[in-house]
Amino acid sequence: MVRRIATEILEWEGWTVYEARDSVEALAQMEKVHPKILMMLTDVLMPGPMDGIELGLRLQASYPNLQVLYTSALARPALERRGLLNEGVNFIAKPFDAQQLTQAVRKAVARGVPPVKVC
Repeated sequence: MVRRIATEILEWEGWTVYEARDSVEALAQMEKVHPKILMMLTDVLMPGPMDGIELGLRLQASYPNLQVLYTSALARPALERRGLLNEGVNFIAKPFDAQQLTQAVRKAVARGVPPVKVC
């Protein structure tokens, strides 16, 4: 349900969203449309053989410009142990509202876009 609502929010904001039910489907989506994908939103505890952290690391190894925005409702100590609260990690805690989600997505996408050089 959270995935569906997040998709609706982001599509309403003008983003193209590719949904995946689990890590296997997410990998298949990336192979299919990777040049178009700037950022991936994943739950830390997503279904499939890989959790969201493993999926994010694997995809970033293949696609270094890909930004990953992690989300979770885990307690702070569990998030800290997984490194999700470290500087430079894109993370949004659940529950979040539409404004928080769109701001987190914009911030994550902006991190992956190289600065424009003006001559």
